[in-house]
Amino acid sequence: MSKHRTIRDAEDLASHLGAREASSEAIAHRIYKDTNCGCAASYEERGVVGRPSRTYLRTYTVECRVSIVGLMVLAWRPSHKKTRLVPRHPDHAGKVREITNERGEVVARNAYEPLPDSLAEYLLCADEAWPRRIGQDVCDSAAEVAREYGSKFIKTLKADAKTGEEGVVRITSRGPLVWLLTVRVRETRTRVNYAPKFTVTGYCEGTDIPCEPHEVFLPCTPKEVDDAIRWADQDGCDLWDQTHGCDKCWPDGSVDEWGNVYTPDSWVGQPVNPECPACEGAGAIL
Repeated sequence: MSKHRTIRDAEDLASHLGAREASSEAIAHRIYKDTNCGCAASYEERGVVGRPSRTYLRTYTVECRVSIVGLMVLAWRPSHKKTRLVPRHPDHAGKVREITNERGEVVARNAYEPLPDSLAEYLLCADEAWPRRIGQDVCDSAAEVAREYGSKFIKTLKADAKTGEEGVVRITSRGPLVWLLTVRVRETRTRVNYAPKFTVTGYCEGTDIPCEPHEVFLPCTPKEVDDAIRWADQDGCDLWDQTHGCDKCWPDGSVDEWGNVYTPDSWVGQPVNPECPACEGAGAIL
């Protein structure tokens, strides 16, 4: 009977298992010694419990310039923030980063802060190449980008965003060449939750078939830990029985649960016969 009603940390777990100290190595050694199949075990302070995601709409303002190569993205900012636009053009003030090729030569300079992935994907310019042009990801050539997403495109573009959907919210001209696009895009934010985690996995020597790990997140009850160890140990023992029959277990051959056929002269890997007079149902080391 464990003295702990609830196991909350490594100290409680080590005490419950009888490990010499509250470390992953000591806990693993205790599990290995106390199980029939020599289970593998580990303890993590920050085990991943889950990755819940939340999807939401976010609005950005994008500054674009009409050029002979298409509609270039110059700058951007979240629309709800009354801050300056984040420069995209290398001539703008602020930090820039150099883009080099495989020979280490500088082939372009880009603004320090990249476009958010969701915004870049919506504008069809996820490629980091400079200059970034709207539509470049779906066009086969620079000429096609300039033709399909140039001055005619921006002049005929309409605000089409509906409530609760992605789309263009507003289009504002700042002269014949510079335009501001207010667009709403869908983003996903993922949060990783952590908790102390105890993992135990069955083991069967002589086979490369893996056993399923059993995970227990703390805090937990002693019974949850004991059940995980028992199930993992049973996994390893069951795998032994399925693969470690001796050469006398099935003298006439056998077929295992996966449909593998074993003949009398190829006994390795066949199931254990619990009524075998030679190994008495214990199997044999391969």
